[in-house]
Amino acid sequence: MQQNASRRDDYCTTEVTVDEVEAHTGLDIMPILPVESESSVEGTLGGLSLQLGCS
Repeated sequence: MQQNASRRDDYCTTEVTVDEVEAHTGLDIMPILPVESESSVEGTLGGLSLQLGCS
């Protein structure tokens, strides 16, 4: 979540959960998500790093 990241930076190690984003910003990213689903959805990495070709 670096604010000064450039296009050439290695993003393979910067994937974070929605919970981490919410903790840093104070926002509720998915406000209508049922409470019983919240921890499993917001607390899990989505796998974007693998889709970007990271190993």
